[in-house]
Amino acid sequence: MTHPLALIDFLKLIRWKNILIYWFTTGLIYYKFHKPTGDNNIFFYSILFFTMLGIAGNLHNNYTDYDLDKLKTEFVDFDKKLIKKIFLALYFLDFILIFFITPFSQGLFFTIIFLILYNILLKKIAFIGNFTIALITATSILIPFISQSNFKNNLWIFLSLMIIIITLMRELLKDFEDKEPDKKFKYKTLPVISFKLSYVTLLIYFIFFYWVLIKYKSLFDIRAYQIFFIFSVLIFIGTTLNLFRNNWEKTTQYIKILMLAGIIYFVYGNNIG
Repeated sequence: MTHPLALIDFLKLIRWKNILIYWFTTGLIYYKFHKPTGDNNIFFYSILFFTMLGIAGNLHNNYTDYDLDKLKTEFVDFDKKLIKKIFLALYFLDFILIFFITPFSQGLFFTIIFLILYNILLKKIAFIGNFTIALITATSILIPFISQSNFKNNLWIFLSLMIIIITLMRELLKDFEDKEPDKKFKYKTLPVISFKLSYVTLLIYFIFFYWVLIKYKSLFDIRAYQIFFIFSVLIFIGTTLNLFRNNWEKTTQYIKILMLAGIIYFVYGNNIG
């Protein structure tokens, strides 16, 4: 990659916006909930671990989907040999780094393994691939704070469920967008199998989202709860309208906004921390 846009292309391949969102999210939670007695080394090693894992996973995903991605309008070409060396090096560095995050070394080891399996096989299978990414995403936000946080278990559960549900929404909407290329390459994602089932599944995710929101509302300030509830309804309406217009890119943007709003609600709307 020697052309003038090489850096821009690389940033697109690693999905730099998602990395910034991850740093913003973890930074916000750290600022609000960290304990002075917490192990800062574990926190910062964990952030470094998941940042490198995210970059490696995205590059690995681009590598395995190289031919498939050529069918998309925003395809970014790259040197496959170079990209392979980079993501393998990052995986290797993460395998070393887990020894510095000793309380969670075993779990982080399997996190790497499952991400590799996702990029090789699991992403081609309905539900399993999306659940894998949802669990890894939740783990990437929760692990850094286990030795830092001072909030109660119910708040942990709320955060975990919200991250998993919203990530499942986002991944399913991405599968809608990639339906035709996935179908051509014989991926068995949910929209390839059944469009109707995909819509029903998305509706179930939204229902589960509101069930969690209502169930744990006592953890939050009532005004913050009401504002976030109304905001999420507007997001749901916008997502639905764009879904039926086949405007897939906008639907995923709406869900990313919902994720950011959820984190802000979690950090500043709770009445526990």
